[in-house]
Amino acid sequence: MKTHEFKITLTFADNVKGEEAIREMVEKIADALKHECESGNGLAPESSETYTEEIEVIHTKTKTRETSYP
Repeated sequence: MKTHEFKITLTFADNVKGEEAIREMVEKIADALKHECESGNGLAPESSETYTEEIEVIHTKTKTRETSYP
C-alpha cells in the first residue's frame, strides 16, 4: 500500500468555532471522499489498476481525526 498526503484548505463565509463543529467538518470531508470512492469515479487515477483502501482526515490544529474504509 502506498500512502499519499494532501493538504486541503476550506474557507467559509462565516467563522466556524468549537470542537463539535470541527469534528462535524472532519466527518463530512471523510464521508464525501468515501462516497466518491463507493459511487463515483474514485480517487485513484483512471489509468491505474489501484483503488483507495483507507481515507484519513485530520484537522491540523486540533488533531481531530476520522478514518474511513471505502
